[in-house]
Amino acid sequence: MKSLVDVSKYVGVPYKHNGRSIQEGLDCWGLVMCVFAELGVTLPGNDGINIPPEHWFRKDADRYWRFLQTIGKPLDISEVKRYDIVYFAMIGNSIVSHAGVMLDDKMFIHTLQKRNCFISKLDRYWLKKIRGARRLPEVAHLQPDC
Repeated sequence: MKSLVDVSKYVGVPYKHNGRSIQEGLDCWGLVMCVFAELGVTLPGNDGINIPPEHWFRKDADRYWRFLQTIGKPLDISEVKRYDIVYFAMIGNSIVSHAGVMLDDKMFIHTLQKRNCFISKLDRYWLKKIRGARRLPEVAHLQPDC
């Protein structure tokens, strides 16, 4: 199992709904999957339901949140470290529709529909939107103690 992932190769990769590779483009979950694949961890590609991108939250607003609850273990936002998955409400204040991977306790990598993959600081803007974090036991040994 690899100890670190060079995320610089992901920065600038175009957004693509349901994208699962650097070559075709990535959506936020595709990016999370790719980072963890480099660490030797296979994550599910989706929750098994194929709904067009513009309609998924109208049919079942909590589906992405429920899916994320099946991955790893929950943790408090104040405890996030490298390789924790963070997720956000980007549709209103309650519909979880976005995820990223923490690079340390302050920075995370993610992608948005109107932006290519990029690194952001978990600042006031993102702290207002964050709805939770998950830690995968398979990578806990790669996380710093502080």
